[in-house]
Amino acid sequence: MYYVINYDLKDEKTEAFRDLINSARGKRIIRHIEKDTGARFSGMYFPVMGFGMRTGEEWWELPNIGALDKFRESKGWQEAIAAIYEMLDLTKAMEARILRSITDVKSVSTVQKKKVK
Repeated sequence: MYYVINYDLKDEKTEAFRDLINSARGKRIIRHIEKDTGARFSGMYFPVMGFGMRTGEEWWELPNIGALDKFRESKGWQEAIAAIYEMLDLTKAMEARILRSITDVKSVSTVQKKKVK
């Protein structure tokens, strides 16, 4: 199961954001979040050559849905938000989604199947 967060950065902050994520401090914050939540950081992605609607996307692999509650309580997550807050373009809302493997997703149909006699 993946927790995927999409956001936009201020134009002049993209390089500083990238540098923070790749820095020793950024890596320490990520490890702290992983320890607090049980999630595994799967990566941070930027679109290539303008192919994409948002500035960035980060992926976290969750051990279970309960890990989301741990993000809210995580001191590491709070530190991450404080570190990047001034870099975010808050004129556009952040988006998040939860993805599961297609083998784990159950579908519900409103169409009733006829019973075979």
